[in-house]
Amino acid sequence: MINIKRIPLNEVFSRFPLPQSMLTEFLRPRPGILDNPDIFFENYRSDEQEFKNFSLFKETAEDLPDTVYICPVYLELYEYTNQSVMDVIDYFSTLYAPRRVVFHWNHDIDFASKYLKTKYYTNAYIINFNTSQPTPNDILVPFWVINTKQITGKKLYRGGFIGTPNNPLRNQLARTLQGHPEYLLTSGLPTQQFLMKTAECEFSFCPRGIGLSSYRFYECFHLDTIPVLIADKSSLPFLPEIDYNDICIKIPEDKVNNLNYIEKALNMVDIPKMKNKIQEVRHKFSLLGVQEEVHRRLKT
Repeated sequence: MINIKRIPLNEVFSRFPLPQSMLTEFLRPRPGILDNPDIFFENYRSDEQEFKNFSLFKETAEDLPDTVYICPVYLELYEYTNQSVMDVIDYFSTLYAPRRVVFHWNHDIDFASKYLKTKYYTNAYIINFNTSQPTPNDILVPFWVINTKQITGKKLYRGGFIGTPNNPLRNQLARTLQGHPEYLLTSGLPTQQFLMKTAECEFSFCPRGIGLSSYRFYECFHLDTIPVLIADKSSLPFLPEIDYNDICIKIPEDKVNNLNYIEKALNMVDIPKMKNKIQEVRHKFSLLGVQEEVHRRLKT
């Protein structure tokens, strides 16, 4: 069990204020997550979780030698408003030293591209969802899926890309699959229809989005479909515990226009074996998996 203590919100905002209009907009679809930060405290995003374990963390009012301080304001909010993320990290990791301080980073910008200097703050830990180069300070975690209810479907398609072609890589993938009826190519589906259609695909293409990775990639582990990851620079969590060659296919970004290469990669897969491997680790790609990884890193 890890002893944790929240840094008060008013303490953060008094030093690093954010526009009220932006906070209102941010919290509208995420009520209460600044009062009860993800991973450590129950909030609306954990209500429907099949896999979770909040007993890994114990809130304390005391400043014990092993107390871990939680910054409740997500670092991306300062990135959105063009404020200095490093100033926030520097201030609170210095203020609470030698205690450890945990921050969250979940932004399309590659954390390593701007904030590698966090490695010099040895008591600052970044729960990091998007980096190309993890530092010793990073706790690398997956995009944990809000709804982990497993969905299965009759396989109607060899593969599918269900998403918006909002970058050159995705545009090229769409052009590669266009006109081949065994591949589903669509976008703009309501959430439940998206999940059902994905479950109808034997393989699901997961090209990186605006960031380095793909939320769809982690959803696939709950949708009875084999993910095909197309994201060269994305750092994957749970290494070396998980061998991703057992649970997904990786296609280099420069091969996305080569349908023969893609089909050869799909044909090499032992589908039942890979799906069994996915079932063995499915819980890792959930809130529980993230909690266990954070707990493990903070215990070491």
